[in-house]
Amino acid sequence: MGHSTFEKNRLVRSAALCALVAGPIVAIALVGVATPGSPARAPSVAPSPGATVRPTERTRDPLGSTVSSPQARLSDSVATPDGTAYTYSQANGTVVVTAAGTTGGNNREFFWNSNGITEENTEACATFSGNEDAIYDQPGIAVRIANNGNEAVTVTENVWGGIRNVFNFHTWNMATPGVYTLFAEVTISALPMAPATWPLHMCTRVTGTKIEIVVWTDRMTQPAWGDPTWGGQATLPPSVPEAGQTGFYAGHVEPGTSMTFSDLTLDGQANGPVSPTAG
Repeated sequence: MGHSTFEKNRLVRSAALCALVAGPIVAIALVGVATPGSPARAPSVAPSPGATVRPTERTRDPLGSTVSSPQARLSDSVATPDGTAYTYSQANGTVVVTAAGTTGGNNREFFWNSNGITEENTEACATFSGNEDAIYDQPGIAVRIANNGNEAVTVTENVWGGIRNVFNFHTWNMATPGVYTLFAEVTISALPMAPATWPLHMCTRVTGTKIEIVVWTDRMTQPAWGDPTWGGQATLPPSVPEAGQTGFYAGHVEPGTSMTFSDLTLDGQANGPVSPTAG
């Protein structure tokens, strides 16, 4: 199979370098060894525990108030992850995602409040903190989570080739052989190519078919949407769900370490005393 333009660009850069709980957070394991944009093994995902909640009970709270490990709530029909699935702990608007020593480096999951509202337009923000020695810890934000977790759109910090100032836009459809597909990427020129910047603040906004991101570092205020130095945008492919829930993504967490998601907000509402400015 030939490489896409995005893949070719990324391989060139690599060579140049030489080298989430209201009754409950739902976590879906996203599994498969694949280069960005190529097909991966499609897991079978059972309906989420929140699928029967009435719309009037849904909330924009990004986490919810129940403190619980979502691992006990993962369906047994989820495809076997790469080793042991992540575990989650939550308090005061912060989620810590931990990879066991037996977790494989290719494990990917996204998590969200199962009682969250379904919407076309959304805005979510988070602050990511990872292991400074881990090359591949990959954080991100997931939107348009639909079809009981089988479909979504993610914006994630790139780890391919160790280039950390590129942000990748993927669609996910685990009901088909091509689990995830890269449809856009944005280079944040103000960030170093390597190593990863921790902590890193990020917001993602969807308005109709437009998806935008903005990122910034500590001791900065949130840059304006549309700032070409600190953000970028793309057009959603026509195949994505028209609406969905919003959550967060964690992938490739170094075995035996953790990655932290803090300052979480959804549509400007926070779960915790500190949050970035939304909007």
